[in-house]
Amino acid sequence: MDIRLPDMDEINVMQEIRKIRKDIPIIAQTAYAMMDDKNRLLQSDFDDYLAKPVKPSVLYDMLMAYLQ
Repeated sequence: MDIRLPDMDEINVMQEIRKIRKDIPIIAQTAYAMMDDKNRLLQSDFDDYLAKPVKPSVLYDMLMAYLQ
């Protein structure tokens, strides 16, 4: 899920998704790759974090980890 959403707070959106599907992995994805953002998002119940530009091999490995 991109964390820079227009008119929405990414943490609130993630929490709403969790109300519907507790078991679905939610990966925060952003071009704003600041260490503080990463730590804040991971502490807010996102399952993982992916910074742009996305390397295909990193995306593939991350998806495979959650799909197994």
